Amino acid sequence: MNILIIDDDALILRTLALHLEAEGHTVTTAKDGSEAHDRIENSRTRQDLIICDLMMPNISGLTFITMLRNFHNYSIPVIVISSLDRADLLAAQAGIKEIDFVPKPFEVSAVIEKVNKYNVKTCTP
Repeated sequence: MNILIIDDDALILRTLALHLEAEGHTVTTAKDGSEAHDRIENSRTRQDLIICDLMMPNISGLTFITMLRNFHNYSIPVIVISSLDRADLLAAQAGIKEIDFVPKPFEVSAVIEKVNKYNVKTCTP
């Protein structure tokens, strides 16, 4: 799968990218929603999944996901990673449906488990 990871924490970006690449995924990273928007707009490759923090400078994760859904009509699955308590409810209140949530701090295995759920859905026999 092609996965875009968005987080302003460089350590989280590197760690998740290394582990997901080891699982066979192609990973692109962005440090905020603005950079992520540029990556999606300028990429020839469609992203299959987005892993996104909510609290970031410039364009927050919540704003980015809302833009992605409402203005671009993209239905790319999103896994939210956040230290906000019940960030999944915050996203749902913003009208963002079909997201998964992994609270920070997290074990990488928890993120990989969520990613694998989507990998199974997109694989063809």
